[in-house]
This record gives sequence, C-alpha cells and structure tokens, in this order.
Amino acid sequence: MEESVVTNDLDEAQSRQVALELQAPVSRRPVARPLLTPSVRDYGFQPRDPAETAHQAASQLLNTYVIGPAARTPEELAQRTALRERFLTPQVTSLSEYRERLRVQGQRGSVSPMRTYPVVLQPAEDSTEYDSRFELWVEKARRLSSMEDLRASCSEVDARLERRLRFDYAKLRVKRRLPSGFQSRPRVGTFIMLL
Repeated sequence: MEESVVTNDLDEAQSRQVALELQAPVSRRPVARPLLTPSVRDYGFQPRDPAETAHQAASQLLNTYVIGPAARTPEELAQRTALRERFLTPQVTSLSEYRERLRVQGQRGSVSPMRTYPVVLQPAEDSTEYDSRFELWVEKARRLSSMEDLRASCSEVDARLERRLRFDYAKLRVKRRLPSGFQSRPRVGTFIMLL
C-alpha cells in the first residue's frame, strides 16, 4: 500500500516567496535599526529632559507637583549629595551686587555664568533667616507641599526645581525688596491661581 502525501499549494507558494525575498538585493529588504534607548524601543516613550521638566514645574503653582522618592539606600544618598553639590551650592551676595547683575543681564550684557545659586542677604540678615523666609515663600506663595521632602529627594528634577525656585526667590527679593516679614499674597499677575 502506497502512502499518499498531502501537499498544500499555499505552503509551496509561501516557500517560493521566501526564497525570492532571500535572493532579493539587500537594499530592498527591510533591516531592523537599533534605537537609542531601551525605553523608546520597548514603549515608544522618551523621557523629558530634567531641566525642561523642572522649568515647566517652576513656572506654575506647585500644589499638584509630585516630589520624587526620598533617598534611602547608600547609592541614593550619594546621588542626592552629588546633585545638591552640583546644583545647590549657595553664594552669598548683596542686594546691590545682584541687582547690578540682573540689570546687565537685562541689557543683554555679558555676565559670568553662575555655578551656584544667589543668596541675596539684606543688611543684618543671616543665611538661616534667609532660608526660613525662602521656605515660607515656597510653601505659601508657590504652594509646595513640603520643602523638607524636596530636599530629601534623590531626583535630578527635584534638585533642578529647588535651584530654579531659589533663583526666582532671589530675583523677587531684588525686584520687590520683600520686607523682613513675608507677605503671603503674591503680586497680581505673577501667578495664575486656579480656585
């Protein structure tokens, strides 16, 4: 008894097509190209630049801003320390010096880049008073949930945000000359307030 072999015309046609594709010139065959980051390859998502994220967050009220996780492991603590050294080194300056710097900058003059953030002290004011006024301003006027949580974070975005807020506060002190007792109400038109 002879065995019958069942053939499928579709299988033969498919194998002919595969053979033709393999013989085709290389330029006509699609080639997988490597992608830059695994997040793009896996999800089609590319994270935003931390500087851009911090800039966007600093330009609005911070009552809905989600602060990154607090540093807990030795690696995270080292990362937080490195970020704070890189972005949050204070430089004490007088009100008149910083006002002059902003004036020159406003006239498109050349000023040296700041690797530090300015601490604009008023006469008879120390850095502890300055920091407490800054925290009060951030939590009242900008509505940040907790300055302590922002400091404890090991996120680069949070370090850049704190730097940006410190620059904004220094400029505000120069332009408005905040009195020694902080005014909890921001200037009209400074922030968009949603109620």
